[in-house]
Amino acid sequence: MSNNMCAVESSDPKKLFHHRALSYDEDKETEPKSKHSRLDSHDNEQEEPHDLMDLLDLEELLNVNMELRQQVSILKNVPDELFVIDLNGNIRLSNSKESKGTSFWELTTQSREALIQTAITNALTEEAEEGGSWPLFNGRPMSLHFIYKDQHGRCQEPRLVSIKGTIYLNGEMPECVVAVRQIGSHYPKDNIVSDASVSA
Repeated sequence: MSNNMCAVESSDPKKLFHHRALSYDEDKETEPKSKHSRLDSHDNEQEEPHDLMDLLDLEELLNVNMELRQQVSILKNVPDELFVIDLNGNIRLSNSKESKGTSFWELTTQSREALIQTAITNALTEEAEEGGSWPLFNGRPMSLHFIYKDQHGRCQEPRLVSIKGTIYLNGEMPECVVAVRQIGSHYPKDNIVSDASVSA
């Protein structure tokens, strides 16, 4: 036993206990890392790739969000009113807030409703086996009186418009995307489908 140890042991018992506690702490600091500490370090190293993947996923989500914002901005600024309708005329999507929850047939006259329905049915009957998409009326716009609604949902006076549409076979539920534009914008009047040419 060293002189220092003897000196401590010959002194007060409280000092002896304090000295041994300090010696124990020093021994712990000099011990090699335990198995658990090595495992903790290994786990931290393994977490880094996951953090990188999370950052990449976040960046991808931000890019998708940016693209969606751009598409929404484009839809809000196009001159046409766009509608996605099913065979029953239910409006599934639209860039017109006033038309939400409305049937597309409520915005048209009965004669035009029948023409559009017939055109969609004929296109599906003739082309369904091929798949893909088909333009209504061979891609030519059709004129009709369209009922617009104000911001309160009230119907306004019917306006003469031209519409163009494309049918998409979306699984078992065909849909038609219709663009509505007031006459005199860009479509030449002599190129608009008439009643006679549609029914022929």
